Amino acid sequence: MGKARRSRGRENRSDPIAKPVKPLSDPELIKLRETTVLPVLKDLQSPDPKSRTAAAGAIANIVQDAKVRRLLLREQVILPQSHPL
Repeated sequence: MGKARRSRGRENRSDPIAKPVKPLSDPELIKLRETTVLPVLKDLQSPDPKSRTAAAGAIANIVQDAKVRRLLLREQVILPQSHPL
């Protein structure tokens, strides 16, 4: 009896930095991105594990705001709810 084949698994997420993102037009969103999203992204890429942990906790807190959530989706930091893992 033959062995069952395993599925290849899920594809890895694409690199959010590699894709060019259209510039924002709303000045409020630009300011929100510069003050909240970009510092968290910088900490998330830090080699220090404590900084990355703090950044993940910060994302969990700031994702409650709808505008920030849209910015994080735009940067592909978080996945939409309908996205299958």
